[in-house]
Amino acid sequence: MSTNSPSGTGAPKSSLSNPVTGVVVQARMASTRLPGKVLMPIGDVPMIGRLLRRLSFAAVDTIIVATSTEPADDPIADYAGSEGVRCFRGSEQDVLSRYCGAARTFGLDGVVRVTADNPFTDPWAITELLNVSREQPLAYVHNVHPDGYPYGTGAELVPVSFLTEVAESTSDPRWREHVTLGVRVQPSKYLQVAVPAPSVLRGLPYCFSVDYPEDLAFVRELWARCNYRDDVRLVEMLELLRSNPDLVRNCGAPRRSFEAQEGKL
Repeated sequence: MSTNSPSGTGAPKSSLSNPVTGVVVQARMASTRLPGKVLMPIGDVPMIGRLLRRLSFAAVDTIIVATSTEPADDPIADYAGSEGVRCFRGSEQDVLSRYCGAARTFGLDGVVRVTADNPFTDPWAITELLNVSREQPLAYVHNVHPDGYPYGTGAELVPVSFLTEVAESTSDPRWREHVTLGVRVQPSKYLQVAVPAPSVLRGLPYCFSVDYPEDLAFVRELWARCNYRDDVRLVEMLELLRSNPDLVRNCGAPRRSFEAQEGKL
């Protein structure tokens, strides 16, 4: 696979009636709290690999790993290539430009933003975002809010035109680092649709994101008890957690809120 090249499998063709939407997974090896976490194993597969397998169940046109051009991130690009997954490399700090570059290179009209440290991101929720976006094609559609999906399992779908406009209009480092922030803080300019989660998944005191070593231990144990099924549903995990309080003790949710998640996203 050629990095930053649409070669390999044919790139989807875009049209006004058939927009191309891809999941773009941002990933890098640098992490203040848990360096190299995206390639740490969950069972016998790296965390990003678990995520990519899970994302394959989402009804999107393509999946792209977006990492940096830093040599430290070569292993991420190499892993994506070994799995036959498209990869784009750009700025480490200017993540907005990285997303715009990935979208431009692979001909995307819409981007589903996912982070590589959220291995339990729900692919069926992504399909739901895509279905909503077909009704509201020029809208920022997301399920990352208090009535949305549990922390670390949601996603955002944003038109590439929104990201491009923000990228061309600001040098604010916060907007460059937090890809959708420039869209989210301007609801009067950019139509926004907050998609609720099913009632059974709302307001749960669980965190499925990996920020700390104890988060990784929790995710590893949970996935093992789910028999490493890529297609495990959140409702199944919920039942498992409710019946296994020993697992819940390692869950990091009390440290984090949806406001923190939005900052991370």
